[in-house]
Amino acid sequence: MKKLTLALFIVISIMIFVTHSNASDEELFTVVAPPDALIILDLSTSMKWNLAGTISPPAPDRRIDIARNVIFDFLDDNDDGAVDGNDDTSLNVRLGYMRFRSIGAADNDDGDPFNGNIKIFRGVTEIGSQYSGIWGKVSESTETPSGCTPLGATLVEAKKYFKDYVNPNDTAIACRKKF
Repeated sequence: MKKLTLALFIVISIMIFVTHSNASDEELFTVVAPPDALIILDLSTSMKWNLAGTISPPAPDRRIDIARNVIFDFLDDNDDGAVDGNDDTSLNVRLGYMRFRSIGAADNDDGDPFNGNIKIFRGVTEIGSQYSGIWGKVSESTETPSGCTPLGATLVEAKKYFKDYVNPNDTAIACRKKF
């Protein structure tokens, strides 16, 4: 009887260890890095129009009002009606904000993402900034639509910003997605 009990104990012990030994050490070697995303807002003259193309309708029917509402809804991740640190935590994306406007032949941008009409606001809307600071710039009344739509130049400056300012300082670059 002792041999049967011992054999049964050994078999049960082996079964327990086998079923619990399939744990993976994958979590030990996985770095969870929130992705980077840059919000780019069009502040060209057409953003004063409504969706049908009527020029200068009253707020909130303008394209800029709609775009700002969409950005607010995105930043207010917990839907409490305010953009604050709770949203930074719940969304868990390192966000930045860039705007473009007013580019013409005599008003070309300078290739610096922190100056000119294609602009990231240093210390306020860079990648990893607080969402409340980003919303403060997006909703700022002095940020009004004007000028042309320099999409190509904006994308060149966004790339330059990531290449020259974000990526060299990012210790988790190999693990982080960029949007």
